[in-house]
Amino acid sequence: MVLSSSPSYQCFFCSYRPCFSPILERRKGKTKPHSSAFCVSSAAYVAWTTPLEDAWKLNFAVRAPNDLRQGGAGYVLREHHGIFKATRAEPLSTDFSLVEAKLVALELGIQEAIVQGIDYLEVEGHSANAIELAFNKDALVTPSIEFIVNKCHKLLQAFRLMKFQPVAECANRAAIKVEDMERRKGKTKPHSSAFCVSSAAYVAWTWKLNFAVRAPNDLRQGGAGYVLREHHGIFKATRAEPLSTDFSLVEAKLVALELGIQEAIVQGIDYLEVEGHSANAIELAFNKDALVTPSIEFIVNKCHKLLQAFRLMKFQLVADCANRAAIKVADMATNEAETQYWTTEPPTEVATLLVEDTIGYWEDAYY
Repeated sequence: MVLSSSPSYQCFFCSYRPCFSPILERRKGKTKPHSSAFCVSSAAYVAWTTPLEDAWKLNFAVRAPNDLRQGGAGYVLREHHGIFKATRAEPLSTDFSLVEAKLVALELGIQEAIVQGIDYLEVEGHSANAIELAFNKDALVTPSIEFIVNKCHKLLQAFRLMKFQPVAECANRAAIKVEDMERRKGKTKPHSSAFCVSSAAYVAWTWKLNFAVRAPNDLRQGGAGYVLREHHGIFKATRAEPLSTDFSLVEAKLVALELGIQEAIVQGIDYLEVEGHSANAIELAFNKDALVTPSIEFIVNKCHKLLQAFRLMKFQLVADCANRAAIKVADMATNEAETQYWTTEPPTEVATLLVEDTIGYWEDAYY
């Protein structure tokens, strides 16, 4: 399901109408309308994800049955701050196939969300095929799973808005643990309450920070850049910071991240989501147990202290194609003699990318 444009989105489009119109013209006649955001082709759909205060999160997982053991299906349902609401461990006989087991876990979780009276639901799991079958009515369905797939389709009509996202197993550990308990013990351990401090919490005033760098080399200086946007994707600040050739790649990444975090603090943000395509920089900044070399110890410790200013932090590793605006700013910094900083309106080339982030665009998944 795709959200319609709200007044906040419209204001953003109007601000950048000169670059918005050519994008629509270029896309006209080339993009097939989709009732669902699920992509089954070789192109990946990239768009801004708006946090919703009333959205609940459902994680589901399974352990497939085999000749030696029964299977297990599990889900965990939490509200938007990550506070536990419900979980279930369902034993599955050896008659269930793997895909049937996945759909059972998903169906049970959806039923629980309906019982809880939820209007806005975000579903996460590390099974792309189950998500496709449940949410894409055009997916190819075999007769053995047709009944449960159709049941999922009907259940989903109870929600005003659905968001679904395949995630890595490391982001789905709670649901995996639930089904694993059922498989191993044959019974469910009761939970009276739980608070998941590492949950991806969604609050209406969360801002998003994207950061990127271009490493310096013998032919050119380096560049660090960030883009800060509020929860509707509306531009707030960006900075292009030239870096001398003395900076290593990891130092440059940490500089970009540090500058972006400082900007978020200046803006008075309590809830911040950080995105970047640098796994090592994110680990160094957010993991206090990460191995740090003496050359970067100072800036790493500075990032740790800065992060204490926020009430909630979420950090996510993304592909280059989902970080284009920050990459563009870093590219610009390599050609600048001094720092460039924008708060009212971004440069035109960056504004174009921000608009595409908001309305969505197609990116070739194979490159």
